[in-house]
Amino acid sequence: MSVSLRHLCADNNNPFQLKVCAGENGMTNIVNWIYMLEDEYIISYFHGSELIVTTGRRQSEHPEWLLEIVKSLYSRHVAGMIVNVGMYVFDIPQAVLDFCNEKDFPLLTMPWEIHITEMTQSLCITIMNKKQEGLIHDQAIRDAILKHDNPETYQDILSSYYDLDADFLVVTICSRFKKGSQPNSEGDFDLPASMEYWLETRLRRMKRRLGTAELHIGIVTLENLQLLILNHTTPELSEHVLDVIVDAYKEVLATHDIYIGVGQQVMGIRNMYKSFQRATTAMKMAVHRKQTIINFNEMGFDRLLFSITDEDLLSSYADDILGEVEQYDKQGHEYMKLLRAYIRNDRSLDGTAKELFIHRNTVNYQLQKLKKLLHSPLKTAEDLFPIQVALAIRDM
Repeated sequence: MSVSLRHLCADNNNPFQLKVCAGENGMTNIVNWIYMLEDEYIISYFHGSELIVTTGRRQSEHPEWLLEIVKSLYSRHVAGMIVNVGMYVFDIPQAVLDFCNEKDFPLLTMPWEIHITEMTQSLCITIMNKKQEGLIHDQAIRDAILKHDNPETYQDILSSYYDLDADFLVVTICSRFKKGSQPNSEGDFDLPASMEYWLETRLRRMKRRLGTAELHIGIVTLENLQLLILNHTTPELSEHVLDVIVDAYKEVLATHDIYIGVGQQVMGIRNMYKSFQRATTAMKMAVHRKQTIINFNEMGFDRLLFSITDEDLLSSYADDILGEVEQYDKQGHEYMKLLRAYIRNDRSLDGTAKELFIHRNTVNYQLQKLKKLLHSPLKTAEDLFPIQVALAIRDM
């Protein structure tokens, strides 16, 4: 759970007289902390979702300074900026207002008479309280997934955020550094931590745009995974959420591979763990296939294989079925290639011969040897099924 810029400004009836000058549409941006800024040198260390406060003292010396600063802050996904007006800055340049309105980057002012220290202390306390509330929420979600048989540990807490008897859908996101990629010297994005703020900001904008107040969304980090908890969703809304996820991660695709697993929709908070398990299964398949998104409902037979966590058991099964053929192929043969072609061509000798560019009689001769190695007549679908399962395991 995080706090939006709009909530910060409205807290306690806005005692610091904050006024939104531009970028109103970005007031749903999430704020994770507040920083003073009087020069541009620390901007490269921002990770996103910071709220910046400045007196703008350099604006009088450099008339373009404020515009350059807001452009740099926008590029770092900062939540917004507050300008202390009345000493160094009196009027916000129109070019700055135009940029902020175009980019939905919130620009606020506060009177010089307001004490910046007092304001930042108050706002930081609000942020810290919200973060503490978020930690309690996140632990309750973890309990609902990992300790689902003990509802007393999570139901009362989560009832403040979700309709516990309605539907739940879990989406899991795994981010991995691409091979050879390294964090840059200016401080690369801390995934998945920074993504939680980006995602929540974008999802709030989506809800506001679509008018979907009934949709509840939770974002939780579990070990190295990012979890999205969707409550009161529909297939159409879920697609919108997935679009937001992919769009939010676009800027880190140069350094990270992103894999997303979509679980099955379940009824009730006590069944949410099932959606999580199936989302994780789909994500595992996405990792293996190097595919960005996989939905559990679309996995077919693979959902069974990827749901088995004992990899030694799977490997042993494939060894029992295919072991002799694979050993024989180490002598320079290609019977595994023949087997796959034979299955693909629905046991047709002519189709197999055509695919492999060999004579039909050669296929028939080699097939007799293959049957002995597999200890199978290879005649019926029942004969081929365990072999197809073993091949699917090998492909995993």
